[in-house]
Amino acid sequence: MSTSAYVSGNISKHVWVAVASSGASLLAFFLLDILSLIYVSLLHDEPVLAAYGVAKTFTFLISTLQAAFVVSCAAGLSRRIGAGDHFEIAGFVRGLFMLSAIVIAVTVMAELALFSDISVWLGVDASVSRLCHQYVQVVLPATLMMTIVHLSTQILRTYGRVQAAMYVTAGCTLFFAISAPLFMFQLEMGLFGSALAFALTAILGACMGLIGIATCPGVRERHPLLSSLYTHSRGILHVAGPAWLGNLATFIGVACLLKVMVPFGVAALAAMTVLDRIVQTLYCFFFALPNALAPILGQNLGARETLRVRASIRCAHRLVLVYGTAAWLVGVLLSHVLAQFAGLSSATQSMIDEVLLYAGPLWVLIGGELVAVAVFVSFGRAWYVPVFAWLRATLGTIPFLWLGAHLNGSTGAFIGMLAGNACIAVVANLTSRFISTGRPKEG
Repeated sequence: MSTSAYVSGNISKHVWVAVASSGASLLAFFLLDILSLIYVSLLHDEPVLAAYGVAKTFTFLISTLQAAFVVSCAAGLSRRIGAGDHFEIAGFVRGLFMLSAIVIAVTVMAELALFSDISVWLGVDASVSRLCHQYVQVVLPATLMMTIVHLSTQILRTYGRVQAAMYVTAGCTLFFAISAPLFMFQLEMGLFGSALAFALTAILGACMGLIGIATCPGVRERHPLLSSLYTHSRGILHVAGPAWLGNLATFIGVACLLKVMVPFGVAALAAMTVLDRIVQTLYCFFFALPNALAPILGQNLGARETLRVRASIRCAHRLVLVYGTAAWLVGVLLSHVLAQFAGLSSATQSMIDEVLLYAGPLWVLIGGELVAVAVFVSFGRAWYVPVFAWLRATLGTIPFLWLGAHLNGSTGAFIGMLAGNACIAVVANLTSRFISTGRPKEG
């Protein structure tokens, strides 16, 4: 089965359709977070909301690993599908699932063991820490099942079965939307009810995903499990390693933001939590860019269609500008309504309004770096991804956080971090433009 459909036809249409389909699936996953935030907000308990925000620090590390394996899946599986080697496909898929399960399981156990030490280091209030611990004890183990969901949906999209991938993600979101309020409000389980609903959603999604990929050509071919792990681990990690290091840098940046926000109190933590979910939803199609654009670039590079490669990159940048501007306007118009709906204090509402007003143009610049990520991976410069990610998490975060907090408190810290990130994004974007004019590295 060949996946070389991107080497002919309207390239702009390919880019928009690929990003739209990937973004819609990603939005379904983000909606799990948004729905959870809404339900937790309806408890009208800011310490509980703050605990939910602190838990994001722990779940974010897991999500960086999941995203890295998804990138490796998109890069490695598409080449094997194009070659039509079913035995290689089966080995790669089995090796991918086994390796990701091992890595995620070890990380979950380490986070649970070190939870108290991390909470003390962050300076989290004892009551907030206790609520957070109850939540992550359920959610972190459930991320093993959610990893299967992420990988299964990426496999389906790589095979071109976008509709099947959408069914899995939409099914997860719908189940959580129904089950979470049942556990949280009807059964009066509060924050723990949200965690339980997430765990059941992950189990359901994993079952749906595995059933979906079972019909993909080559996936069910017989291949020894240990041989799959041994043969394909190096190739998987060759892409996942740099991707994860880049994602880890983002985690460090989030931890630095949390460290700065904690002294400003529960209201600042609650605002940070709400802003994080709003940004995830508004700019979800930005986050889908690397996995959507990389297969298009890769296929056209393989076919030596240089003009189509450059046209794809230009189209992606136009998409960033158009979509980023629209998302900014929506955020400004709805920010106050969302904050009021969540029942937040006036100080928290004011911070959300101000951040969303100034964040839009900065996110358009940051979106350009996500296009650059696809270019780096496709042109064989995967290690550029963590280089710029760590520049963003250090030079583009720490001094800007400090300066912003000094000038305008918690609001200034958040805006300052985005401004610093945008500066690094501009450099990464310019670098990717230079690389895209040259020849890609082999392998």
